[in-house]
Amino acid sequence: MTANGNITRAHITARDSQTLREILKEHRLPVGGPFRRGQSGETGIDVYANPDQMRTLRSLPVEMTIIADETEVGEARRAEIADEQLYREPGTLPKGLGKLTGGAK
Repeated sequence: MTANGNITRAHITARDSQTLREILKEHRLPVGGPFRRGQSGETGIDVYANPDQMRTLRSLPVEMTIIADETEVGEARRAEIADEQLYREPGTLPKGLGKLTGGAK
C-alpha cells in the first residue's frame, strides 16, 4: 500500500462538510474531485496522501477507504509505453507539420 513512500488515493468521509474542510485545510491534502454528500449528511472527498499523511488520517475523526496506490498505477501506465515504441527504427525522424527549432539539420 504505502510502505515504500508511494502516494495513495483514498476516499475520506467526515460527519459534516465543515469538519472535512478543517481537516483538508490543516493537513494540506491534495484532493481528487468535488465534495460528495451522503444520504445521512456525511461529506466525503478523494484525497492523495503520502505514508505520513495516511498515518495522520487514520488518527482523525474520518472514515477512510483506500482506492488505489497511485504510484503503482502510474508506473504500470508508463510501462505500457516503452521508449522503443516512439520511433520504430533507430535514427528515423518523425514526419509531420511540426517546426524544426534546433538539433538535426
